[in-house]
Amino acid sequence: MAAGRKRVVLGVLGCLALLFVGAIVMFVFTVAPLGTRYVAKRICSGVFVAGRAPESVWVGELHDGNFGYPPRFSWEVDREAQAVTARWNGLASQTVRFRLGLGCTPDSHAQNEMIPAEGLTAEQLASYQEPWPWPEETHSEGPLDEVLASAFDDPAAGTRAVVIVQDGKLVGERYADGFDRDTPLHGWSMNKSILHALIGTQVLAGHMSLGQNHLFDEWEGTPRSEVTLEQMLQMAPGLEWSEEYTNPFDDTIQMLFGADEAARGALEKPLAYPPGSHWNYSSGTSNMLSLLLRRALAEEGEDYLGYPQRALFSPLGMKTSVLEPDATGTFVASSFGFASALDWARFGQLYLDDGLVLGERVLPAGWLEQACTPTPESGGQYGGHFWLRVGEDALTRPSPLPDDACHAAGHEGQFVTIVPSERTVIVRLGLTPDRSAWHQEDFAKSVLDALSADRG
Repeated sequence: MAAGRKRVVLGVLGCLALLFVGAIVMFVFTVAPLGTRYVAKRICSGVFVAGRAPESVWVGELHDGNFGYPPRFSWEVDREAQAVTARWNGLASQTVRFRLGLGCTPDSHAQNEMIPAEGLTAEQLASYQEPWPWPEETHSEGPLDEVLASAFDDPAAGTRAVVIVQDGKLVGERYADGFDRDTPLHGWSMNKSILHALIGTQVLAGHMSLGQNHLFDEWEGTPRSEVTLEQMLQMAPGLEWSEEYTNPFDDTIQMLFGADEAARGALEKPLAYPPGSHWNYSSGTSNMLSLLLRRALAEEGEDYLGYPQRALFSPLGMKTSVLEPDATGTFVASSFGFASALDWARFGQLYLDDGLVLGERVLPAGWLEQACTPTPESGGQYGGHFWLRVGEDALTRPSPLPDDACHAAGHEGQFVTIVPSERTVIVRLGLTPDRSAWHQEDFAKSVLDALSADRG
């Protein structure tokens, strides 16, 4: 009996040892490469796009590398090469490189001539207009000043910038220490709304239409060919997709930090529902739209990498704005883009003015309506790459905002709230990992009440 028990114990220990070794191997070949790309990407963008100290990014955004597994990541900034390399115990390594006007992109064998080594040229970085010139300094007073100050009271909320525009005029702004009106900050999924605008420029030009289908050659001969552009903008193409942010094997994490071509995984997904019958928020859908835009511009003989600057950022005077491409040269428009709080406000003002800048039409008439009309399948919370309700309790309580309010919204508490009936744009940027620490709808309501009191 003793010998039998010994064999059982040894067998169990052997199985545990194999499981332990398997876990280490899985980590080395899967999680560690994701982690090194994530670390290198965030530090590279923070340093070379936002102009911050790398230690600030490491401590703030990356929490000293404490990701719930051994924090043995290291990193090195090469300012001469404008690159950041992250490593894990000598077993995984990733270099992410900065290019002028294009931000930071991982080094990869998939890179080609579509990403020029030096970034955009002076011609591609077109001259910027000043459609909404801001005063040199803005000092709000009274009720609005109190509301702006309150946005910075809770350290857990991590507010970094707040900008308020009403009737096309800057009426309030405030910044946390270490940030100012010229600091480009990560928009995360607010870049989906930037993509919505870029698609709009092509609809205005007559090169795209909301009802068009047969969007991708890869979908020909399958039911996916019936998916329309509008269904893609509404996040209702019916494709399989899992949008989680904690599981390293999830579709979204693999797309953002594991794949060289961001759109490829989503493009290969089968239909799970008939097109237009089911709403599913999907960063993969946005990156497919970015690829669609790239292919459409190529057919027109247009410059894709310089297009956001020429078609959108330059007319709006968004001097700090950058979209970052994947390793194959397609913008990761679901997530990777930066702009200052003032430039995010300029973007919101474009929608508030229904696509007009200085009397010139940049977006189709009614493009704001397309963005902010609820997709039926979303339960009233989502429109066309814009949110109608935001917050964890958005579907369990009435909105405190006017019915026409809608939002560009991004990870960690990024918001551009547009309220057409109040002619107001409310920008809030921050670092808020705990979603319960910030309530954008309540803050926006406080801003509107303060503006009303100031007028009254």
